[in-house]
Amino acid sequence: MFIAHLPAGYLLTRGIVRKRKTIWRPALAVGLIFSLAPDLDLFYFYLVDGRRTPHHDYWTHAPLFWLAAAALTVLALSLAGKRQYLIFVGIAFANVLLHLFLDSIAADIRWLYPFSDIRFNLVEIPA
Repeated sequence: MFIAHLPAGYLLTRGIVRKRKTIWRPALAVGLIFSLAPDLDLFYFYLVDGRRTPHHDYWTHAPLFWLAAAALTVLALSLAGKRQYLIFVGIAFANVLLHLFLDSIAADIRWLYPFSDIRFNLVEIPA
């Protein structure tokens, strides 16, 4: 988890805020946190679920959930007149999508959930 997602989040965030030196530190914090955010379900997976459900089936690995969360956050920030923080929503959403894309290489991600249960991956790795 940390071996791939944290460095990828760092590189993506660095690319997004390359010339914006004034927001580098908070942007990096947001980027790194959200590069791991979909895997917060691992706490539930190990501590509550007893590893019965594949953790990529939880809502934290559903792109539509993150799209809705980002849209609601953009709406709230816009209505509150805090448009200067929209860059952080973009960084967060980009890092979540990168996480899900990287997971899709060797794990099943349901990109169309809840509209479809079709699972997408590039390489099938047996358990």
